[in-house]
Amino acid sequence: MRDPKRILPTALIIVMAIVAALSLTRVLTKGPTDVSGIDFHAYWYPGHFVWQRADPYAAALERREPNLPIFYLDGTVTIQGPIHRGLSTLPTNTAPVVLILAPLSRLSWPVATRVWTVINLGLLLVTALALARLLDHKPLSRRGLLLFFVLCSLIATREVLETGQTSLLTLACMLLALALGAERQSVAGIFLGIALSRYSLTFPAALYFLYKRWYRGLGISVGVQCLGVLVMAAIGKTSPQKIVSEYIQIMLK
Repeated sequence: MRDPKRILPTALIIVMAIVAALSLTRVLTKGPTDVSGIDFHAYWYPGHFVWQRADPYAAALERREPNLPIFYLDGTVTIQGPIHRGLSTLPTNTAPVVLILAPLSRLSWPVATRVWTVINLGLLLVTALALARLLDHKPLSRRGLLLFFVLCSLIATREVLETGQTSLLTLACMLLALALGAERQSVAGIFLGIALSRYSLTFPAALYFLYKRWYRGLGISVGVQCLGVLVMAAIGKTSPQKIVSEYIQIMLK
């Protein structure tokens, strides 16, 4: 007679795998809605100003339009504005994430949203692997697989994929920072620095670094944020102080 202690976990994994597949299929095959890509648009649109050597934060606050025409790498050409489609244009993350996502602004909106969805699916896997490491589970173990399938099944995960939030990017970086902090502080500090671009979600990780006395990693994370400010100021031909001031204005909004 088979041991129920072995059968039940396997059955649970199979059930959750089916739920995860149905959940992801539902959001990936869903037609356009009022919220499709709404959060991603707040980074795709400002990215145009990065490529046009302008300050994207100032442009967002002043509600400026990028210069036309725009020649996208996928062959699309935009010669008439506005191109914002009535969606959000205010980037609420700090410079590192805005700079990381700027290359997607070289693609037209439909193509960029599809590419970002694929990237988010990869980040979903990275998040699950980092969580498994933190919980000391092997990724292909029963617990590791169950963790991945549960993550895929969450309503929050579907919303991230549909709205194109930066949550998975910053969450994956934060978890990688926590998972690597004890062994590779320098690399962990870089990941934490990127994660801190969405400080409302990831600031507790900085406090954890401080608690664990991972001072080198914490210092590097601050350096990543400072470097982002300097690079953005250089691109936008403005001062680092103005970029920080714009951060505060956006935060207050």
